[in-house]
Amino acid sequence: MHWEKNAVLLTILSGLIWGSSFPLMKLGLEYLDPFWFNLLRMVVGNAGMLLVFIIIRRFNRGEFFSKSAVILGVLNGAAFFLQIIGINLTTSTSTVLIVNTNMIFVYLLSYFVLGERLGRFRALSIVMGILGVFLVATEGDIGSLLNSRVIGDFIILMAAIIWAVYMVYIKIAMDRTEDAFSLTGGMLFFTMLFLLPFPFVFHPEVQLGFTGLMIVLYVGIFCTATAYSLWLLSLKHISIITSTILLMIEVAFGIILSAIILNEQLSIWVAGGGALILSAIIITAATERGTQ
Repeated sequence: MHWEKNAVLLTILSGLIWGSSFPLMKLGLEYLDPFWFNLLRMVVGNAGMLLVFIIIRRFNRGEFFSKSAVILGVLNGAAFFLQIIGINLTTSTSTVLIVNTNMIFVYLLSYFVLGERLGRFRALSIVMGILGVFLVATEGDIGSLLNSRVIGDFIILMAAIIWAVYMVYIKIAMDRTEDAFSLTGGMLFFTMLFLLPFPFVFHPEVQLGFTGLMIVLYVGIFCTATAYSLWLLSLKHISIITSTILLMIEVAFGIILSAIILNEQLSIWVAGGGALILSAIIITAATERGTQ
């Protein structure tokens, strides 16, 4: 019971840290090119994971350089690549809402790839989630589908779908791994390698001021290395479904911080779409909990 209580607190803390990353990413793009932001975040995050390995005195070379770590790194890198492009075109609020639809797309992938039964409530959550994304993206104006903000929203949606593939695969990989920390470290390492070429190809010169550096350090140390480590520690003592429910705090905290830091206004359409997305996530989590 003591460890379970600690695990709940660690999961909530991870969610709060991840929620803070969205407005800070958006703010950081005012000081740094998107491709450099992504790469430097991962460089700092990998340095943080190296420190974790030193502290826990455990490192499994086979898991770190495994096929699973490579696949997860490529998927994670592709999703980060799309997310940083998308958030540059849309709002932090829309990003945090749409990214968290990945849980809903996990259901679709589980149905088509793993052959799991969909069921009425799962199907309902998918429809509500898709409708919610549409409302957040268009704000009720179908004619806005070609403006840059809506294009950014749909790029974020592509990232969410890739992260859904990542989630399905990581379930399989984590069941097989002998060392979750080493696998996660390898995943972050190959994520960094995936993102490495883009800044040199598209924007070879990097300009990093003090504010940009502080944001990169925070996102790299806390939102990458620390949050992943805390989350992995918590998963040893609570179920993935309980973890998913607790991590919904990420959405609420991300939206609140976006309003405080970026002064983003929440329109009635975004609020309605966000309510549909959150309801879909709650239905998803409740349905899964009922099947355990």
